[in-house]
This record gives sequence, C-alpha cells and structure tokens, in this order.
Amino acid sequence: MRYPEGSGHHEPCMLLVEDEEIARTSLARLLGMQFPAVRLLSAADGVEGLELFRRHRPGLVITDVNMPRLNGLEMSRAILAEAPATRIIVLTAYSHAEYRKTASECGIEHYLVKPVDRHELFSAVHGWLAQHAG
Repeated sequence: MRYPEGSGHHEPCMLLVEDEEIARTSLARLLGMQFPAVRLLSAADGVEGLELFRRHRPGLVITDVNMPRLNGLEMSRAILAEAPATRIIVLTAYSHAEYRKTASECGIEHYLVKPVDRHELFSAVHGWLAQHAG
C-alpha cells in the first residue's frame, strides 16, 4: 500500500543502499514481496542514500559497507547522528572483526555477511516492524 506524501498516513518505510545494481534489484524484489505494506526506497551509494534518508526519514536502513562516494558505515554514522532511533542493518562481504567492531561502535545492531541468508534478513526486518507497530 502506498500513501502520498503529506497524506497523514505513516506507513513504515525502509531504505536499501547497495551499489551493485543486480544485488540491489534482487534484494528490493525480495523485500517488496516479503513486506508489501512497507514503503521501500533504494539508493546506489551512500551519498544518494543519505539524501533519500533526509528527504523521507525511513525507520530502517539496510546498507552495504563498501560503496563509492560515501561508504555504508560513514552514511550510517551521519544518519544516526541526525536520527538516533533509526535501525540499521549492514550487509557486507567483509566478516572481519574490525568491521564488526566499527559497525557496533556506530550503533548498528545487525551485521549480516554476504551472501545474506534471507531468513536472517527477514527476521531482522520483522523485529523492526514489531517495534514500529508498538
């Protein structure tokens, strides 16, 4: 269900930020099918993601780490500085402890290593939706 801007309806909204087009498209398709009542925005890098975040204020951001212009961790820091209640899920090919530590220090609760287990991702989104509804 889609509501027009300024309609007074507050549908849940999430932002997907992924620089790899095929991954972004397939993840968006999966998320859209699994969560049809959630408005889904997508961006190709951290700069575009931050711009969309500032314009739409989604409650959940799902982001890759390694991206051009602005990486996912830097974007997440900026988002959390502006809106600390935002939930962020990081998707990355890097399982290094240093990345996990940095993500944790940024306030990121979910760090999923690619290839992402969709059930693990869906579980994290369901957790956010449960909090959003509450």
